[in-house]
Amino acid sequence: MGCKHQYRVRAKYMGGDSAVSLSATQIPGQYDTEDLTSVMGFNPMKPNITWLHQNTFRVEWTTPKKWQFSDDLVLVVEFGQVGDWNESRVEFSDSDDDGVIRLNIDTDGKFLKIKILDVDYNFSKESPLSNLHYIKEMTKQRESRKMTHQKHFLKHKVVERKNSKSKERIRHHLIKYFKSL
Repeated sequence: MGCKHQYRVRAKYMGGDSAVSLSATQIPGQYDTEDLTSVMGFNPMKPNITWLHQNTFRVEWTTPKKWQFSDDLVLVVEFGQVGDWNESRVEFSDSDDDGVIRLNIDTDGKFLKIKILDVDYNFSKESPLSNLHYIKEMTKQRESRKMTHQKHFLKHKVVERKNSKSKERIRHHLIKYFKSL
């Protein structure tokens, strides 16, 4: 952790008068130039990946706060097979207001990984590989289970009975069903 430094600004006017600002404290890591320029030791986390349809995936990655909206850094998204990578690049300055970089990619490749590139063409370490085929299959299974639940629910008939215990059981059954979705 760096130490806190206090700074003041002095303005001198044409008539010889001067004014001094209130003191300001630098937050450690906020503007440290060594932190802003060195990506070589940085190991990015896996991005969030969502399968949309066919071979289209949405990739979302949150930029580190110290580098948010930087014009000097680029997110490199590599996708494909080991040894045969395609890439897409997005500048950190193009991230959304919440500091998240979002992009859609079309690929029939199996893997995806990310890394960061700075203005001096230094790369960070690569993120762990994400298996796109696994993400696609898990999403299909989840959607299939939802459809099965919906079909199962449509087969049930809710019958009004005078017995309050029956109504209570039906109510609990419906609550469990909707919680499972």
